[in-house]
Amino acid sequence: MLNHYSYLIPKDEVLALCKRAILKLDYEIDLYAPESNILTTKSRQMRSLLRRYDYVIYIHVGDKVNVHISANTN
Repeated sequence: MLNHYSYLIPKDEVLALCKRAILKLDYEIDLYAPESNILTTKSRQMRSLLRRYDYVIYIHVGDKVNVHISANTN
């Protein structure tokens, strides 16, 4: 899944806000690169009724904030 969001504040502040939001959701940060405006989380397992899913979130701050959510089944 891919979402795009607009913003009106400096890129470094946007990335810091994204980092705080991700940490509040109990994800662990795998890669935080403010010089290239990228944030990636470690894989996190969640259970559905029948399957387990591994989720990874990738955020890139450019002209817009791009949020990629990748899910794999186990």
